[in-house]
Amino acid sequence: MTNTKIITIITDNPKIKHFQKDLLCLALNSTENEKLQKSIVEIYSNTKITSRYLDTLDFYDKNKFFKIDERMNYFKSKAIEYIVDIVETALKQSNLTNNDIHKIIFISSTCILAPSLDIEIIKKLKLPNTIERTNILFMGCAAGIMGIKNAYEYLKGSSCRNKDKSKNVLMISMELSSIHIHFKEEINNIITHSIFSDGFSATILSSNSQNNSQNNSQNNEDKSISVLDTFSYVIDDTEDGIVLSIDEYSISCNLSKNLPKYIQDNISYALNLFLEKNNLSFSDIGFWAVHPGGRKIIESVQKSLNLTDEQLHASWNVLDNFGNMLSVSIMFVLKEFMNTSCKTQGSVYCIAFSFSPGVGIEFILFKKE
Repeated sequence: MTNTKIITIITDNPKIKHFQKDLLCLALNSTENEKLQKSIVEIYSNTKITSRYLDTLDFYDKNKFFKIDERMNYFKSKAIEYIVDIVETALKQSNLTNNDIHKIIFISSTCILAPSLDIEIIKKLKLPNTIERTNILFMGCAAGIMGIKNAYEYLKGSSCRNKDKSKNVLMISMELSSIHIHFKEEINNIITHSIFSDGFSATILSSNSQNNSQNNSQNNEDKSISVLDTFSYVIDDTEDGIVLSIDEYSISCNLSKNLPKYIQDNISYALNLFLEKNNLSFSDIGFWAVHPGGRKIIESVQKSLNLTDEQLHASWNVLDNFGNMLSVSIMFVLKEFMNTSCKTQGSVYCIAFSFSPGVGIEFILFKKE
């Protein structure tokens, strides 16, 4: 039976690292309200974020009112430069050419364009005109997991139809939260601007690991990870938990103060359903890839599932060094899983999950050998 495998994950950020203490100063300059300034200091100090990567600080100017079309034009001009570089790296690392890609998935919650950037990518990289296209937009932090699930279903179906022919999917996540900075004197606005950041990834999934094996023969290690199963769970009456919206100025995200409780009260039940479906238990999971959406998000998962800091090291590490990159964050965590050595453990199961507007929980079960 042919497995779906992730054979390559390339992650990157804009080149300039910004320390949280410096971004705090910019946020404080957005208001003269002393009471709000005290709240800003408290919020930024409790994020457990040391640094974030932001493409631009142009939108931090509280006296300028950028319209949404200006922001989208900026996104289009900058994003394509980043994407072409990481896709070329991903193809080279996967021992593939542009003609070996059969499907492209483009993911973003900070870009609203039609046609989306997938068309620009197809043109720039000379991908086949027969390529299948899927865009996953406005699905927030869960979009990276949803992209993998979409690729998995496509490759699984293709394997059934073409048993002797492998297929490859190129999945691109592109998030530039910095272009949507638009300060308002309200707590939720301050919270979102204290955690979100910029990042991008190119991931190649294949229904045949031959290409990856050839490529890794020189390295004596196959880092690919198999996608075993997927699962979704929508939590009742949590529509206010994560709300994405768009107005004439920017795209914004509203996170309910109840979101951590929604997660803490439901994650264990939902996860157990998924584990039972695959005849697994908590103790079988050797790597936890939890979306690093923020301090309270990780802590709510940790408390509900009784996980240690060490078990969630990858998620805490990504949050600390990069902030919340929406759909891209989980790809950074999964890249750490790909780099995990299995020489002493045999095979390792990984559960990955993240949260979508709704609130929905999107799960994937991986295995590394």
